[in-house]
Amino acid sequence: VESYDLRDPSPLQLLKVHDGGIGETAEVTRCAYSSNGMFFAAGTSEGLVRVYDLRSSRPISERDHMNDYAISSLCFHSRGPESSDLLVASADKSSIKVWAATSGRMVASVESPSVVNQITFYPNSGMIF
Repeated sequence: VESYDLRDPSPLQLLKVHDGGIGETAEVTRCAYSSNGMFFAAGTSEGLVRVYDLRSSRPISERDHMNDYAISSLCFHSRGPESSDLLVASADKSSIKVWAATSGRMVASVESPSVVNQITFYPNSGMIF
Protein backbone atom coordinates (compact mmCIF):
# COMPACT_ATOMS: atom_id res chain seq x y z
CA VAL A 1 0.00 0.00 0.00
CA GLU A 2 1.44 3.36 -1.02
CA SER A 3 0.57 6.76 0.47
CA TYR A 4 0.93 9.97 -1.53
CA ASP A 5 0.83 13.72 -0.98
CA LEU A 6 -0.84 15.16 -4.09
CA ARG A 7 1.72 17.98 -4.13
CA ASP A 8 4.57 15.49 -4.70
CA PRO A 9 4.45 12.59 -7.19
CA SER A 10 6.72 10.30 -5.15
CA PRO A 11 5.25 7.96 -2.50
CA LEU A 12 5.36 9.19 1.10
CA GLN A 13 5.25 5.71 2.59
CA LEU A 14 5.19 2.13 1.34
CA LEU A 15 3.62 -0.42 3.66
CA LYS A 16 4.16 -4.07 2.85
CA VAL A 17 0.87 -5.50 4.10
CA HIS A 18 1.35 -8.83 2.32
CA ASP A 19 4.15 -11.00 3.70
CA GLY A 20 5.03 -14.64 4.28
CA GLY A 21 2.50 -14.84 7.12
CA ILE A 22 -0.45 -14.82 4.72
CA GLY A 23 -1.11 -16.61 1.45
CA GLU A 24 0.44 -15.74 -1.90
CA THR A 25 -2.92 -14.61 -3.28
CA ALA A 26 -3.87 -12.24 -0.43
CA GLU A 27 -4.92 -8.75 -1.53
CA VAL A 28 -5.71 -5.58 0.38
CA THR A 29 -9.51 -5.21 0.25
CA ARG A 30 -10.11 -2.26 2.64
CA CYS A 31 -8.11 0.63 4.09
CA ALA A 32 -8.79 3.33 6.68
CA TYR A 33 -6.94 6.24 8.28
CA SER A 34 -7.50 7.40 11.86
CA SER A 35 -8.96 10.89 12.26
CA ASN A 36 -5.58 12.29 13.38
CA GLY A 37 -3.90 10.81 10.29
CA MET A 38 -1.24 8.97 12.30
CA PHE A 39 -2.64 5.44 12.06
CA PHE A 40 -3.56 3.33 9.05
CA ALA A 41 -5.39 0.00 8.90
CA ALA A 42 -5.39 -2.45 6.00
CA GLY A 43 -7.66 -5.49 5.69
CA THR A 44 -6.97 -8.41 3.35
CA SER A 45 -8.88 -10.90 1.24
CA GLU A 46 -7.97 -13.56 3.82
CA GLY A 47 -9.53 -11.79 6.81
CA LEU A 48 -6.40 -10.29 8.38
CA VAL A 49 -6.28 -6.66 9.53
CA ARG A 50 -3.04 -4.86 10.33
CA VAL A 51 -2.71 -1.45 11.98
CA TYR A 52 0.30 0.78 11.34
CA ASP A 53 1.70 3.88 12.98
CA LEU A 54 2.61 5.80 9.81
CA ARG A 55 6.01 6.67 11.25
CA SER A 56 6.97 3.00 10.85
CA SER A 57 6.55 0.35 8.16
CA ARG A 58 5.96 -2.40 10.74
CA PRO A 59 2.44 -3.18 12.00
CA ILE A 60 1.74 -2.26 15.64
CA SER A 61 -1.16 -4.71 15.94
CA GLU A 62 -3.16 -7.19 13.93
CA ARG A 63 -6.36 -9.18 14.16
CA ASP A 64 -7.31 -12.28 12.19
CA HIS A 65 -11.05 -12.80 11.73
CA MET A 66 -10.29 -16.55 11.56
CA ASN A 67 -12.85 -17.45 8.89
CA ASP A 68 -11.01 -16.69 5.61
CA TYR A 69 -13.59 -14.12 4.43
CA ALA A 70 -12.35 -10.87 2.92
CA ILE A 71 -12.45 -7.76 5.10
CA SER A 72 -15.37 -5.71 3.78
CA SER A 73 -15.22 -2.66 6.06
CA LEU A 74 -12.79 -0.87 8.40
CA CYS A 75 -13.08 2.24 10.55
CA PHE A 76 -11.40 3.93 13.51
CA HIS A 77 -13.06 5.40 16.60
CA SER A 78 -11.40 7.50 19.29
CA ARG A 79 -12.64 7.21 22.87
CA GLY A 80 -10.27 9.93 24.09
CA PRO A 81 -7.16 11.99 23.31
CA GLU A 82 -4.56 9.24 23.78
CA SER A 83 -3.53 6.75 21.09
CA SER A 84 -4.38 3.97 23.58
CA ASP A 85 -8.02 5.18 23.34
CA LEU A 86 -8.16 4.42 19.61
CA LEU A 87 -10.39 1.54 18.47
CA VAL A 88 -10.59 -0.29 15.15
CA ALA A 89 -13.77 -1.91 13.89
CA SER A 90 -13.29 -4.49 11.16
CA ALA A 91 -15.93 -6.54 9.40
CA ASP A 92 -16.11 -9.44 7.02
CA LYS A 93 -19.33 -10.82 5.58
CA SER A 94 -20.30 -12.62 8.79
CA SER A 95 -18.66 -10.87 11.75
CA ILE A 96 -17.65 -7.55 13.28
CA LYS A 97 -14.64 -7.17 15.57
CA VAL A 98 -13.91 -4.06 17.65
CA TRP A 99 -10.43 -3.91 19.11
CA ALA A 100 -7.76 -1.60 20.50
CA ALA A 101 -5.69 -0.23 17.63
CA THR A 102 -2.39 -0.08 19.50
CA SER A 103 -2.55 -3.37 21.43
CA GLY A 104 -4.92 -5.62 19.46
CA ARG A 105 -6.97 -6.28 22.62
CA MET A 106 -10.49 -7.39 21.70
CA VAL A 107 -13.26 -5.05 22.91
CA ALA A 108 -16.28 -6.65 21.22
CA SER A 109 -17.13 -9.33 18.69
CA VAL A 110 -20.44 -9.85 16.91
CA GLU A 111 -21.44 -12.74 14.65
CA SER A 112 -24.19 -11.75 12.23
CA PRO A 113 -26.78 -14.04 10.59
CA SER A 114 -26.95 -11.46 7.77
CA VAL A 115 -24.19 -10.35 5.41
CA VAL A 116 -22.21 -7.38 6.76
CA ASN A 117 -21.28 -4.90 4.02
CA GLN A 118 -20.35 -1.72 5.89
CA ILE A 119 -19.76 -0.55 9.47
CA THR A 120 -19.35 2.90 10.96
CA PHE A 121 -19.21 4.43 14.43
CA TYR A 122 -21.71 7.12 15.31
CA PRO A 123 -19.61 10.19 16.26
CA ASN A 124 -19.03 10.94 19.95
CA SER A 125 -20.71 7.74 21.08
CA GLY A 126 -19.94 4.07 21.43
CA MET A 127 -22.56 3.01 18.90
CA ILE A 128 -21.63 1.19 15.74
CA PHE A 129 -23.86 0.60 12.73
